[in-house]
Amino acid sequence: MSVQKQLVDRDDARPTPARRVAANWWGYCLSFLVHLGLLVATAMVAIPRGSEAPSRELRLAQPVEQEVVVAKQFRSDWESDREVGATDMRGEEAMLAHATVLSPVAEIPRMALAPTDVSEIPLPRLVETAMGPHTSELQPVKGIAGYGTQGALGAIDRLTHEILLSLQERPTLVVWLFDQSASLHQQRQTIRDRFDRIYEELGIVAERGHAGFERTDEPPLLSAVVAFGQKVTTRTKKPTDDLALLKSAIDSIELDDSGIELAFTAVIETVRQHRAFRKIHPRTNEPTRNVMLILVTDEAADDQARMDEAVKICRPLAIPVYAVGVPAPFGRVATHMKWVDPDRNFDQTPGWGLVHQGPESYFPERLRIGSEEMEQPPDPLDSGFGPFALTRLCVESGGMYFSVHPNRQLGRTIGAGETDAYASYLRHFFDPEIMRKYQPHYGSIQEHERLLRSHPCLAALVKAARHSWVTPIVDPTLRFVKIDDAQLSRELTVAQRKAASLEPEVDQILDLLETGESSRDQETQARVQAGFDLAMGQALALKVRTGAYNAMLALAKRGQPFPNPAHNTWQLQPADEIPAGSPLQKLSEKARFYLQRVVDEHPQTPWALIAHQELRQPLGWRWLSDFTPQTLPDLQVAIGTPAPPRDDQRRMLAPPPPRREVPRL
Repeated sequence: MSVQKQLVDRDDARPTPARRVAANWWGYCLSFLVHLGLLVATAMVAIPRGSEAPSRELRLAQPVEQEVVVAKQFRSDWESDREVGATDMRGEEAMLAHATVLSPVAEIPRMALAPTDVSEIPLPRLVETAMGPHTSELQPVKGIAGYGTQGALGAIDRLTHEILLSLQERPTLVVWLFDQSASLHQQRQTIRDRFDRIYEELGIVAERGHAGFERTDEPPLLSAVVAFGQKVTTRTKKPTDDLALLKSAIDSIELDDSGIELAFTAVIETVRQHRAFRKIHPRTNEPTRNVMLILVTDEAADDQARMDEAVKICRPLAIPVYAVGVPAPFGRVATHMKWVDPDRNFDQTPGWGLVHQGPESYFPERLRIGSEEMEQPPDPLDSGFGPFALTRLCVESGGMYFSVHPNRQLGRTIGAGETDAYASYLRHFFDPEIMRKYQPHYGSIQEHERLLRSHPCLAALVKAARHSWVTPIVDPTLRFVKIDDAQLSRELTVAQRKAASLEPEVDQILDLLETGESSRDQETQARVQAGFDLAMGQALALKVRTGAYNAMLALAKRGQPFPNPAHNTWQLQPADEIPAGSPLQKLSEKARFYLQRVVDEHPQTPWALIAHQELRQPLGWRWLSDFTPQTLPDLQVAIGTPAPPRDDQRRMLAPPPPRREVPRL
């Protein structure tokens, strides 16, 4: 057989396109008939029906438990992730509830699941701010108003966690803003020394392949350092990941003894300088980096007028501000800080300097009784929150305010001697879980004005508190030494004039408070209830004490003999001796009613503590006689002869170190 013949035979044996189509057509027909038969057989199977009518009640299927799968990489989440899926192209992001406020549990109203008619379905009430377990990109969220810690290190450890959470999303820039005041010198050094651990932990994450360290060839974490006092300076030329450079930048921060802290100016300038990192990339539709600001200060800031400006520049860019600050004294602007000269070549005796760390609310909500301008530390309380302006910036930007105090202890009184150096004197601290429902309102000025119009009790309280701050009430004179009748009468008359000038002030405070008294029973906010009742109880108690004081002075002016002929001094002592049937008796009962209601309805709060102290103080007075030495022999007998100092020789050989005045804090 020739070669040509063999090739022709092979071509005849090869299937042509027509032959292949015919063969496939018979296969399709056979498959169709088989599946059609199966479909008919399935349709002919009888489906049993129950004898009862179908129920209209909707029942939720029991959730199917899934095995928890933990990713094999270092994560900073408080809870382990679960395997989830979604048919949407966005993956699991499509299943998340996006809202403007971060909440661990979504606020979904409960409703009946089986209405017989559509008109019976209850509609949920509208809310001003939605809350959910997750937030959308560049959507402003609400932060946390107060996170109490005993030291700055606790706040830094929590901030490390926040940085890790940010890195899970994308590369992050962290800008550290440090107050240059002398009182913050020790805390700056503490945080600087903690940098090794912070960035070491972040380095461990990088080595173990954390997701945040895999998305870019650039350093995933950049940092910058800014210092502020009476001016703002950037201490790093550009953001860096060099730890040694960051620590050197902190070491270069010099002290600023001007007493001026422009914290909000520092935030505004820092955001403007680094806002390019938050520009949306046209290809990915995401910002280049997350940006976090960590503000370290121990005052309430001197440029609070720029608070709204700082909020408006941070919120649209979704730049959270975290503040490592101090607790605000309850209802007060200022408190006293314990100062010890950092230079050991000078006297180390503690001194006290006035420092502005409050108040915790936008409007004053506490009556000012007495004067804060005292040489000795006053008796302030922890408000449970930070200074209003800084805390609002943290809340509105989605950050967190860390209230740091080294002597934070619950359930006991802290003495001035126990207060650490460079810490403010606060005698009592309160449980943050209890104080949570007493959180101040952190809205804008316009929102606060609307709040006053809708809450008459709060409006009355604010007006009364403002008046008491403008006209502080001074303590009355209680001791009167008699040299002769004319001199004693003059001193009693001067004291009566002070009381006479005080009574109209107290009456005006009461008149302002009484404008909100009729709506007190309709007030629902716990903070307003406690504040109004305490103010009313204090004002009534002060009116009773003032009226009783004036009556006792008038009694002494009419003349009364000393029970002991050797005595020459009259002294007023608090007592519960109020004449029955007098107008003051009814007022005293009303005062105790308001004070006791604060104690009963708001336990373990600053309001309850103050009310309890007021209830322990009598509302009336009584005269006691005493002897006051007036001549030098009498003084020597009264006070004794002082013993000579035992260390005269040592003092002469080693003079005490020089002492410097407490600087402006």
